Amino acid sequence: TPGDASIQVLGSSDPSVPVPQPGNLSFTGPIHTVQFDHNGGTFQFPIHKVSLVVPPNALSDGEKVTVYMGATTSGPFDLPEDCKLRSAVVWLSVSPSDVVLKRSVAVMVPHSA
Repeated sequence: TPGDASIQVLGSSDPSVPVPQPGNLSFTGPIHTVQFDHNGGTFQFPIHKVSLVVPPNALSDGEKVTVYMGATTSGPFDLPEDCKLRSAVVWLSVSPSDVVLKRSVAVMVPHSA
């Protein structure tokens, strides 16, 4: 259906899946992959409720992009001395990395103080 992203959940233990890994992070759950095309779509990361919204026509017709999403609570993170990590860090990676978007996408992060 137009506007729906193709979503695949990748188990981090599956060695046949080429999922980019940032540095020395270990993830607290599976890495999700979401594929978008020119129809756009919305994906909400199920654990932390971070949403990614790609509007229609952000990509050229026939072009596809894959977004990888994971969460971690272990670093290394470069935080100021007086700061403490209080929630998971959500990691996003886009492939191909040189994709040019024609419209802005939104990443929505819920927060309560």
